[in-house]
Amino acid sequence: MYEKPLLTVIMPVYNVEGYIKRGLDSLLAQTNKNFEIVVVNDGSTDSTPKIVESYRHQFKYLKMVSQPNMGLSAARNTGLDNVETPYLTFLDGDDWVEPEFTDHFIKSMSEHQVDLATSSFFIDYEGKPSKVAHKKSESKILDRGQMATQVIRPGGSVKGYTWNKCYRIDLIRQHHLKFDETISIMEDQYFNLKYLEKAQGLFFYSTKPLYHYIQRDDSLIHNIDLKEFAVAMVKCHGLYINLSMSKKTNRPAKKQKILQQEIETSIEEEKNEYQSQ
Repeated sequence: MYEKPLLTVIMPVYNVEGYIKRGLDSLLAQTNKNFEIVVVNDGSTDSTPKIVESYRHQFKYLKMVSQPNMGLSAARNTGLDNVETPYLTFLDGDDWVEPEFTDHFIKSMSEHQVDLATSSFFIDYEGKPSKVAHKKSESKILDRGQMATQVIRPGGSVKGYTWNKCYRIDLIRQHHLKFDETISIMEDQYFNLKYLEKAQGLFFYSTKPLYHYIQRDDSLIHNIDLKEFAVAMVKCHGLYINLSMSKKTNRPAKKQKILQQEIETSIEEEKNEYQSQ
């Protein structure tokens, strides 16, 4: 028996006919079925939309919205416009998730009454075993400053991605939060920091790996425009400094100097990480 879904999985897709079945099959295998899928077809020219349609009868709640090719951020924004559940998360069209993915987020958000929940992830290379991004198992409640630190640091266990996090749609709509369509790198991280800036509650931090992040040779991240990277970095770190110095982060003032030094160091680390992928 199905209940009214509490979670929406937004799935932006563009020409992923070779990968999308794996992602949809992983959603079919979820232990908690009470979720909705919103597929945003961002102008695919291959068989991706037909593959999605072939799964329609296998899900209780699945809808597909099609638009001209406008880019990942625009597709995610379209997804946000179509959310009808209290909570939402993301799944990129070429990735896949563990069977507990939806259950983890539904329970984390509802039981802990938090503004955001996280998981960790696996890094998958084609033809090679999955690699866990963070081996240490942790689960705890964080304040806003502590969560912002986890989002911004390149070496963090959850990083700035959106697909391993769960959000409240009421908070997003109350503050008119959108993905920045003027940047195509670190847009996840910037969205997360804007979200944290508006959030007033606490955050559930978990490093349980539930998402499989596929590394593809043709990924956009392998071809970085350093000028655009610098613009995105300035946006993210400027916002992070404001967040970390806010009184609402509960961070002692004596730690601010050390924190700013860490931020400056992370800029160079982030650049090196993106260039090496």
